[in-house]
Amino acid sequence: MKPQKLKILHVISNLKRAGGERLCLDICNGLIKKEHSVKLVMFENINQYTELSSNIDIEFIPSEFIPSLFKKNHLNIQGLQSLVNSFKPDIIHSHLLGAEYIAMHLKTPNSTKFFNHIHGNRPELKKISIKNISKNSIIHWWEKNVYRKLLKQKSVKHIAISNECYRFYNKIVGVNKKNIIYLPNCINYNHFKAYPKTINSKKSLSLITIGRLIPSKGHDFLLNVLKIILSKNVRSNLTIIGDGPEKDNLLNKAKKLKISENINFIGITMHPETFLKDADLYLHSSYYEPFGLVILEAMASGLPVICTDGKGNRELIKDGINGYMLEERNANEFANKIMTLIKSEELYNSQSKNAIKFSSDFDISDYIKKLIDIYVKELN
Repeated sequence: MKPQKLKILHVISNLKRAGGERLCLDICNGLIKKEHSVKLVMFENINQYTELSSNIDIEFIPSEFIPSLFKKNHLNIQGLQSLVNSFKPDIIHSHLLGAEYIAMHLKTPNSTKFFNHIHGNRPELKKISIKNISKNSIIHWWEKNVYRKLLKQKSVKHIAISNECYRFYNKIVGVNKKNIIYLPNCINYNHFKAYPKTINSKKSLSLITIGRLIPSKGHDFLLNVLKIILSKNVRSNLTIIGDGPEKDNLLNKAKKLKISENINFIGITMHPETFLKDADLYLHSSYYEPFGLVILEAMASGLPVICTDGKGNRELIKDGINGYMLEERNANEFANKIMTLIKSEELYNSQSKNAIKFSSDFDISDYIKKLIDIYVKELN
């Protein structure tokens, strides 16, 4: 018996460089390889992932849903509705909250099943604090009520990328557990896979981090860590991959700390794997992390990971096995973990091997099989 071939429509606001957008493209490519019929609609004509999207049937259809507290809600989905009517998808799979709002307004047969990917805990859906009521919090309260009403009108299955996202949607948003599916994120494991690494105390220590240069990623914390490492007479350099509004602040701080010569700002790159494979340790300093795709990619590249607690990344770090996670944002303690690893060739090599093995459980091919099973189960 041949496996059921599905017609699947993925919808997303845009394809800016971020974890949710990249996972969406990986899913689409994986489904196409399994010979399913896939379309991807984006509402803004922004595609920063041309290297991942060439095989995908992508359409740009401007669509909007703007809830209003005092006026009539604004809805523009005519073009999207026309595509749905002609494509007749079995599955409509939305990514990120803005796309989900729009998808839930589509008119479809009862046989069409809706999925939403939870890529993070959106502030609009958090609990309102009586002590900190503001204009924004009132707007968010209203948006949350609108969201809950839409969920009652459509039967939506939510795919949670981490235990933290699962908990948030169940406990904070109020979605029934039967409508939440735990499916951890995935990576193209073979694309990043490397041999276990060894540490060489005679060469300069190569540290690396990847992420948008925004305050929530906490790159300034890593500059403090690098300063401490250098003060211990360890020749070191930190490669920062990513771009964003914090770059000038980071450049200025590096200058004040007198470590500018030890930092390499790479900007956005289509090939982070080349930099990861040349590094010794991966550092991650986000205040909040829904999951941590780049952490898995670093592990697949053979890098032990030292990171701060971003909640969603807790299930990726086996402390002392494939890296270390710090509960407190203490630069000295963070630096001490680095020193512990680089002083022991045996410990470093062991964690490198464990990191590669651990990340292999998150390969895209296994993920796609699980996702298709989820689709089929819901359709049947």
